[in-house]
Amino acid sequence: MAFQPRDSLHRSELELFTKKVAVVMAFAVALTMLWTARDVLILVFIAAVLAAGISGGRPRTGVGPPSVSSQHRVGYKLGVRR
Repeated sequence: MAFQPRDSLHRSELELFTKKVAVVMAFAVALTMLWTARDVLILVFIAAVLAAGISGGRPRTGVGPPSVSSQHRVGYKLGVRR
């Protein structure tokens, strides 16, 4: 039986293991950074929700100036009623 070196197989296994460890470490570092900045991230999320215009639980009352669409339905054109 001839001697066959397993260095190439062992080298590829070592590279695969090293890549897996690097991915796990990068994930752990990213998770730690997110956990450290969680208070700021919560505030950013709240600001994004408010900026997106997601309204609260109260319905609109219709009080205030009429919208452009309601003016059009009534018959306004350029501020002059027909």
